[in-house]
Amino acid sequence: MDLCPQSLSKNAIVPFLLTRNSKKYPTFKELSKKLADLYGASLYFNVEKYGDTLAIQISLSSIDQKFTFDNADTLDMVADLLCEVIFNPLAADEKFDENLLENEKRLLIERIESEINEKRSYALNKSFEVMCKDEPFAAFKYGTIEQAQAITPANAYAAWKNILEKSRVEIAVSSSGSVDKILTKFKTAFSEINRANRAIANPIIKSATELKTESEEMDIAQAKLVLGLRSNINFNSDETIAAVLFADIFGGGAYSKLFKNVREKLSLCYYCTARYIRFKGITTVDCGVDANNIELAKKAIIKDFEAMKAGDISQEEINAAKAGLTNRLAGLYDKANALESWYLGQSLDDTIFSPDEFSAKLNAVTTKQIAAAANKFALDTIFTLLPKEDA
Repeated sequence: MDLCPQSLSKNAIVPFLLTRNSKKYPTFKELSKKLADLYGASLYFNVEKYGDTLAIQISLSSIDQKFTFDNADTLDMVADLLCEVIFNPLAADEKFDENLLENEKRLLIERIESEINEKRSYALNKSFEVMCKDEPFAAFKYGTIEQAQAITPANAYAAWKNILEKSRVEIAVSSSGSVDKILTKFKTAFSEINRANRAIANPIIKSATELKTESEEMDIAQAKLVLGLRSNINFNSDETIAAVLFADIFGGGAYSKLFKNVREKLSLCYYCTARYIRFKGITTVDCGVDANNIELAKKAIIKDFEAMKAGDISQEEINAAKAGLTNRLAGLYDKANALESWYLGQSLDDTIFSPDEFSAKLNAVTTKQIAAAANKFALDTIFTLLPKEDA
């Protein structure tokens, strides 16, 4: 669904509520017992931003049918339970149970506060606020404490209803059994909802214009430095593959320029990592650094960035990055939820690639293409989280 900053907390609390109970299993104890009966099934959720799109993921996993002693159709039972929790929440008069809501609001606020307490994540999120001001992506995925406190049983119910009626739906099944019957179950359930066919809006992709700098003081010992690089590379563009490699060679692992130069050779930071956010065409560099070394670290990071733009990229660095990314992609097959998240992200693309297909595309990228991708980026934002002077 489109990421609406004003509605984030209301939307984010919906999976909290749905995974606690349902009309058929009105208490968490009863729902837990049902999960235990399903060979120790796990019910979990995730809330994530994909550019200017908000994804709410509710998943249920259990042992595959071929591993049960009685050849039980676990896939069918899992689908029934997932339909139960999504479509039949414990609610009356278009309101969620107030006691349940208050408990889940507390948990939601704890998640928001935990992000504030995790200073690395906090600095990254603050850099997004500066970098993507007036864009939906600037907002934190769980909203704000004030938004969470304002949730009521009625507006939480309205948010649940709105999600079912207006969100794009993707159904992912990982099983050795037939999925046709499962898809039919969900199609039947959704046929009773008055749905509008909603397309996903393309994220805002734009180039850097003027350099934005902002800092904040906190009671911390280690400063945090975040550099935001912006490009106009659309996530559906062929340039995206080269941009993934650019970010990884720049600061993706122990083989990267930032690790070898800024962290190891110059000893200017405790960690220094670059990551590419393909749905926004953004690369961030974040590092933990002594406050006295901020300017030196900044210059060293920019020097490595300029080197990549000039094509100063060794074959050894390229091979290491390709091997590292290929191994990470292969690892997605080891966990059903990781594979599920992969295809959820891929579902927004014009063309869906399997992890293996994406690996093949990565391994075909040339040095020239990586340098060309690097030249698409420009420094847009510098955010620093500084220790208080009297700390």
